[in-house]
Amino acid sequence: MGQGLAWILGVADWVADFNDAVRYIKAPAPVVLPLLAVSALFAVLWVGRLRFIGVCGCLLGFLIWAQTPRPLLLISDSGALLGILAPQGRLLSKSKGTGFVAKNWLRNDGDGRSQALAAQGWQVAFDNLNWLHVVGKRAAADKKDCQPDQVVIANVYLQAHEKCLILDAAVFAATGSMDIIAREGRLQVRTALSFNGDRLWSRKHLTPSKAAMLAQKIERFSFLLNSSGLAPPTAPEP
Repeated sequence: MGQGLAWILGVADWVADFNDAVRYIKAPAPVVLPLLAVSALFAVLWVGRLRFIGVCGCLLGFLIWAQTPRPLLLISDSGALLGILAPQGRLLSKSKGTGFVAKNWLRNDGDGRSQALAAQGWQVAFDNLNWLHVVGKRAAADKKDCQPDQVVIANVYLQAHEKCLILDAAVFAATGSMDIIAREGRLQVRTALSFNGDRLWSRKHLTPSKAAMLAQKIERFSFLLNSSGLAPPTAPEP
């Protein structure tokens, strides 16, 4: 058995040394893999001309996969990491830290770059929308005021302010991670809570007042995004 395992590992190590031995592809929409599995089984198990339906289902699955869009902006569940989709690939707000999240984002984009490389040339811009990313207690202590309609994203707790929209640790503790997608000509904000639902093992137990406050923040966030001009995110070439 030892010789067989050694041979398997040796072949794997030899193949891994090939150029382009690993190819990255973007993550498909949730419907793609079930559609491919059911269609492939139908094509293999059915006897007769109707098996062509399974082939058509597989082709449809690959078509949906190819057209699956990736989020324009990703915000980690702590607010410590942002990732914007630019023409040259996703740009990350940090060159190190939150590495597991950063790696998953890049791999789901079909991007094999490292976090440090993806952080080069970081800039987040949705036309005229004003952003501020606050990371750490020292940066939060220096944050005394904010501009009107400014979006402040922080991984620590910040004092509420009427002029700007604050998405801090208290918000992310309830909503989880966020992303922004383009749908039907508008920018839509999605949260992990709204996407996954209120599961029994991860229930947040939000009070009605806090749930209403979170809903108002998400609604205002969406309004500010769409009133900024609906321009796609831009970033300089690194």
